[in-house]
Amino acid sequence: MLKRVLSLMLMAALLNVVGLTALRAAPQDDKEAAIVAKMRENIQKLGIGPKANVELKLHDGTRRKGYIIEAHDNHFMVVDRKTNAISTINYRDIKQIKGKNELTATRIGLTVVKGVAVVAAVAGIATLLLYFIARGTR
Repeated sequence: MLKRVLSLMLMAALLNVVGLTALRAAPQDDKEAAIVAKMRENIQKLGIGPKANVELKLHDGTRRKGYIIEAHDNHFMVVDRKTNAISTINYRDIKQIKGKNELTATRIGLTVVKGVAVVAAVAGIATLLLYFIARGTR
């Protein structure tokens, strides 16, 4: 009887330890999945082609620089501009990503143009107001 009770207690203790390990591992997997999803989203925003420039820093310390030619669910391919070598990169291997494409430059240019237009409009309105105020005081 004592052996049975001890066996059951040992089994319960082992199941408890296994269950706690599984619970601790789940948030890490969720965090990694969220990071991979964010990397995939960033790559998709850049698009593909020679104008989709990217600079990558990987977890193993290597760096890749070039443009994206293909993007898939788990990986994408980067062409080095200097050597034309193609590298397949898994999203989970990325530590840091920097990228730009023609749309990024266009957005920056449009933002600058909008800013200049707003400043010019405010300056024009201020000039007109000052003109009418000065004219009305005579």
